[in-house]
Amino acid sequence: MQSSAPVGGFLTPLKTKAEVRASNETIDVYIVEIPAKSASALLNLLKDAIPNQHTVDLQHLRRFAKQDFLPSHLRSIFEAQKSAEETSTSSTLLGEQSRERFSPPAPSANPRDPTLILLITPTSLIQESSLLDVLSKNTPFATSLFPLKLMAIPVPALAPTSALQAEVWSRTYWPTVYKSSNPFGPHPSVVSRAQAQIQPHAARYLGIARRVGAEAKDKGYGEPFGCVIVQRLEAGTERIVAVAGDARYVDQNGEAAQSASRNGTGNVMAHVVLRAIGIVARKRLRLAESTEPHDHAQNINYPFLDIPLLSSENPPFVDLENLTPNGYLCVDLEIYVSHEPCVMCSMAILHSRFSRCIFGTRMPRTGAMTADGEGGGLGYGLFWRPSELNWKMLCWAWREENANEESEGHGDGGNRVNV
Repeated sequence: MQSSAPVGGFLTPLKTKAEVRASNETIDVYIVEIPAKSASALLNLLKDAIPNQHTVDLQHLRRFAKQDFLPSHLRSIFEAQKSAEETSTSSTLLGEQSRERFSPPAPSANPRDPTLILLITPTSLIQESSLLDVLSKNTPFATSLFPLKLMAIPVPALAPTSALQAEVWSRTYWPTVYKSSNPFGPHPSVVSRAQAQIQPHAARYLGIARRVGAEAKDKGYGEPFGCVIVQRLEAGTERIVAVAGDARYVDQNGEAAQSASRNGTGNVMAHVVLRAIGIVARKRLRLAESTEPHDHAQNINYPFLDIPLLSSENPPFVDLENLTPNGYLCVDLEIYVSHEPCVMCSMAILHSRFSRCIFGTRMPRTGAMTADGEGGGLGYGLFWRPSELNWKMLCWAWREENANEESEGHGDGGNRVNV
């Protein structure tokens, strides 16, 4: 049996589908080294030469960068160019001074002006030959005093969604700015406030979910998956509304089906999330009708099994004081699942209008909440796709310190099982 609670863990907010796309998508841009004093004139020149620059939003990238603030690989390139220029200049001066017994060149009276690296524009907006033609005819490149060396490099196409991401991109691509916003998901301040609320008790609820999941497996009812639904009140208190274990192997008589008689993946309507949602629905009906719970020994409501089957499921179900009357679906409720829900159950969570979803073990091959596709995952990120689905919510994964394989879907149930 699994332990009753994750130990030494922490919550990790999930990235949305759009955030993952933003972190992976790059475009190529032109850059060039220029004298700092020519910056304003060159911007005006480029504005006229490339009038459609506004069609690509690169406000998250520094337009000018000092060489010291470039990623190391770019810094090395410009340092090598500068070294080559100095070597060439020294060779020329030595040749001119050969008649003077090869004396070393005198120090330059006009050292090279401070320079900046200019991010010009995406390569898709102008051909390299056209850009070279424009620049070569204007200061500072119109004479041989300052070399024109155009480069194309990849940069992030979309804005960063965190300060950490901006820092990583600045070291990897180009100096990047984070503007304390997230155009691809929930605002960071919303996530941090919500996380501060759920962090203190998340381990306990996930521990209960694990325990009821282990009970379901021990009885032969289903896989070791469990679920806890919590209501958070305005006063800052919270209470457990429903507890459910997986029951996909329970037959029409309410008994655990023998292994030989199990039908493939079992009864999909008795997945733990669907059972928990069904139990909440039954409680809402009882509250609306002011009725006592019926004796469900004679009616298990197969295939939905939305009544208590395990001893730990019964107390929250019987107690009507733990759910506010006149509620709608699962609005303002939080759902804690021992493992990442499958596509079917993720959509059920979404359409039930939960405000927050927290799961323990990630299921890379079948889970539908995560969007990053790590470990061969589906990458659906169903919790936040507002342009395609009519609800969105916040979602976290629980990460255990020193986690073993089970924490990534390789433990009980296997990572190919639908939760």
